[in-house]
Amino acid sequence: MTTAAPLDVDATVSIERATGRPPLTDRPDEQVWTRTLVGLGLALVGAAAAWTLALSIGNLGGYHWADEALVPTDGRAHEVTVTAGETTRMWTAMTQMPGCRVADTASGDRIALASSQEYTRPAGSIGSWIAGAEFVPTSDTVTVACASTGTDVVAVGAGGGTWLVDTTSDAMRAPVSLAVLGAGLLVAAMVLGLARHQGTPPAPGSRR
Repeated sequence: MTTAAPLDVDATVSIERATGRPPLTDRPDEQVWTRTLVGLGLALVGAAAAWTLALSIGNLGGYHWADEALVPTDGRAHEVTVTAGETTRMWTAMTQMPGCRVADTASGDRIALASSQEYTRPAGSIGSWIAGAEFVPTSDTVTVACASTGTDVVAVGAGGGTWLVDTTSDAMRAPVSLAVLGAGLLVAAMVLGLARHQGTPPAPGSRR
């Protein structure tokens, strides 16, 4: 059986004095951690960018609305699912918002409409969806009735304007979370690298 040679304490001290830093075997490999964090951070940011691009390409033909969010302008009441307490906007691709009435489905109470900022969303070849009015629902279901104008529709949904994708939509939460996590890893890698650099004594005869 081969017996390991005892650690030469004097040699270890000599190495540290000569190089100005502890022996490599006594230090954690911080470079590996830094590179790992950078790699993971870049991968997550890249995945978030690709995901967002895919959503953007998917909306080139027009903003995607859920079927139940599209209310025909036929003068009849249509039930729409919303989020109680969240500002909800009414969007139209027409030149002017038709007259609409919104009521709480359960109570039948009418909900007041207010003017909305002119947010826009892509509508493909027909132009843009423009937010013409907004309201704050008191429950998760409302009925919407819009004056008859033919074959047009009014879209009902929360969120603001966007070029191709709505950053406040549920579909964007995942890529945004990936981007934030990736950025956090990159910041952690930078901090670790700076700490390692500042904690390394200068070589003998050199200036920092």
